[in-house]
Amino acid sequence: MTRCRICCGNGRVCCGICGGAGGAIQPVINGLQLRLVCSRCAGTGSVICLYCNGLGYKIQ
Repeated sequence: MTRCRICCGNGRVCCGICGGAGGAIQPVINGLQLRLVCSRCAGTGSVICLYCNGLGYKIQ
């Protein structure tokens, strides 16, 4: 077994859609701000590594 070279053994990687922020802040009318949650990571900022399926290592 070797450590995954994509996630460095964590099993999770930064979300590619929101860049790890978990969402975006959008200005709305009347000066209010609305926080939109990312549809891919559901606001966590990270997703499961698809290279190792979240295990953190690869079996060769």
